[in-house]
Amino acid sequence: MTRTELKIDAGVATLSWVPRVLVLALAVALMASGARAESTAGAPSSQNTIKSQALGVPPVKNLLIMIRTTLIALSQANLTNNYSVLRDLGAPSFQEANSVARLSAAFADLRSRGGDIAPVVLALPTLSTPARIDQNGMLRLTGAFDTRPNQIAFDLAFQAVDGFWRLNGIAVNFRPAPATASDQTPTGDKSRAEDTNERHAPKKTSKTRKPPAN
Repeated sequence: MTRTELKIDAGVATLSWVPRVLVLALAVALMASGARAESTAGAPSSQNTIKSQALGVPPVKNLLIMIRTTLIALSQANLTNNYSVLRDLGAPSFQEANSVARLSAAFADLRSRGGDIAPVVLALPTLSTPARIDQNGMLRLTGAFDTRPNQIAFDLAFQAVDGFWRLNGIAVNFRPAPATASDQTPTGDKSRAEDTNERHAPKKTSKTRKPPAN
C-alpha cells in the first residue's frame, strides 16, 4: 500500500500542532479555515514520560481501535452538536481545557463543511509516520483514511493515564482525494475507444425465413 503523507498546506488545510511556552498545545487545529482548542497540561514531566514508556506503543490492532473510536465519537458529536462524550474520552487535562461549548466552537467549521466521517468504520487508515511516543510523552498517531470523495486526515495525541491511553489532542480535516487512473482518462480517449469498439463489433446478419410449403 502506498503511504499517504499528511501534508500541512495553508491552501488545502490544515492540521498543525502549535506549542506554547509551558503549555502542551493541542486539541483541534485548522489553520486556514478552522479553529483551535488546547489542553492546559504543563510542560512534559519525567513522570509522564515514564508512564508512557511503561505502556509503550500499542499493537497495530489496538491502534486501529483507538483511531476509529475517537473519530466515530467526533462524527457523532458533529451530527448532534453534543461534544460531551468526546470530552469525557479525553485525559483530565483535555477535559479541563475544553468545555463542551468550546469543543463545539472549535469544530464549527468542520460541521459546516458537511463531510462524513462515518466511513472510517469500514476503511483502513494509513499512517504517514509510524506510531510513536513524542518528547512530551504523548502517543502520536498521524495519517489519513483514503475515502472518497474526500480523504479524512487526522492527527491524534494520547496521554498515559492510570495505565490507559486517553485522548489529549485531536485534529481532523477533509482534503481532496488524489485522482485515480480512471479519473484521469481524457474524454476524447473514451470516445475513441467506444468508436473503435463499435467498428470492430461483429455485424449482425438478418435471415429471411422461407414460408412453409403447402
